[in-house]
Amino acid sequence: MVLRGAPGPGRRRGPPRPRRRPRHPDRDRRGHAQPLRVHGLAHPPRGGPHPARHRPHRHHRGPRDRGGRGRVPRAGRPAPLRRLRHRDGCRCARRRELRVTPRLRVPAVHAARRQPPPHEPARGPRRRRIRRADRPRPGCDRGRGRDPGVRAVTPVPSEELTEYSLSALLTPLPPPEEPVDFDDFWRATFEEFGTGPVAWEFTQDLPPTETHRLAEIRFHSSAEEQAAAYAMVPHAITDVRRGLVIGHGYGGRTGPDLDRVPADTAAIFPVAPGTHAGTVSRFPALPEAHVLAGIARRDTYSHRFSAADIWRAATVLLDMVPAAAGALDFSGGSFGGGIGAMALPWDGRFRRASLDVPSFGDHTVRLTRRCTGSGEAVREHLRQHPEARSVLDYFDAATSARRLRLPVHVSAAVLDPAVDPRGQFAVYHALTGPRRLSIRAAGHLAGPIGELSDRLALQEGIDFLAMPDERLV
Repeated sequence: MVLRGAPGPGRRRGPPRPRRRPRHPDRDRRGHAQPLRVHGLAHPPRGGPHPARHRPHRHHRGPRDRGGRGRVPRAGRPAPLRRLRHRDGCRCARRRELRVTPRLRVPAVHAARRQPPPHEPARGPRRRRIRRADRPRPGCDRGRGRDPGVRAVTPVPSEELTEYSLSALLTPLPPPEEPVDFDDFWRATFEEFGTGPVAWEFTQDLPPTETHRLAEIRFHSSAEEQAAAYAMVPHAITDVRRGLVIGHGYGGRTGPDLDRVPADTAAIFPVAPGTHAGTVSRFPALPEAHVLAGIARRDTYSHRFSAADIWRAATVLLDMVPAAAGALDFSGGSFGGGIGAMALPWDGRFRRASLDVPSFGDHTVRLTRRCTGSGEAVREHLRQHPEARSVLDYFDAATSARRLRLPVHVSAAVLDPAVDPRGQFAVYHALTGPRRLSIRAAGHLAGPIGELSDRLALQEGIDFLAMPDERLV
């Protein structure tokens, strides 16, 4: 006899198990939200049910009773194998890992592949919905063997940021061809502008330092106009041991560089014609225009007057401080380094020189590479006026450096977007007298790395100019 309600064979003892509540398709068995996977990319859960649960979409693979087109796969179980066919004829089969496929925009990699026919004008970016056939399908291998929504792009360094190997830079290149009358031209220029007295006057006194008096002066430029300069003279004239002429880069200067002058040195900071805001000049101030001013003829080129004003500034300094006549040095970087290399061989008053990332070296290689400095303006100009190329041969810093016999220190960079490193090393290789090379990691770079490189090069130049003569051999 079997009592009614007693557990029989195959029946569970105890109270009946409550009906299991249906689990959300985006949550695990414990109710925790699971990441959504769209095109193989995991998106973190944003909390709350997916919008597709309440507003079904035709791409949403939800339960049939909620407007979906298929059964929700169980968590952790791969979806069934499917084959997809695209318009271009490719066939691919992969296990789908998607539970939800919302409406997506076409990635740029696929949008770019659809080119308009020749008879159809090119369309710009459009906002209307793209056809379903052009959308990337989940699990498709169309592309480069990876997820269609991801494309690896390897940045190509620009030409001006080319970093040359040190072994290649230390190998001298064939010297550039020089004009037959190169020496005659520069000797005549020095006789015209570098000899004789120079008229100058004080303009205003500047706040002094603990070791020097500062003043702004004007002197008669070789360009037949007033040129500006800044002078630093020790408080006691008897303390002067050396004189220093300091050039500047493109952009001019608005004051002296106080950290470049030792306590026992009298210095002058000439400003190239056209680059000072307080003077009137026939030369433009912008580097792109200044480097092209008068380039049609060698006698009118702006570099000729910039180099001549180095000689005239030295005359003004020795007129102010005659005690510096026996130890007159030069220091300049970039534009000032290249102009100094052109001016120094013809003036026997200079004792030493320090050139930092000198420009205008070996135009043969300088004009073959794109740059961010004034050389790019010259390259563009020569495309329209190739007859001006012969003028540059008279203003090649590497050609002038062959005439230098005094000790020279050169700081050259292996990476420089403004001045070609090959031209910088060409100036060093052309030197025939005592020379010293400092290699910079970078030149003409903004930021902490560029500032650190500039400070190190500046200190090396100061140490070289203060070095005893017996250590220069």
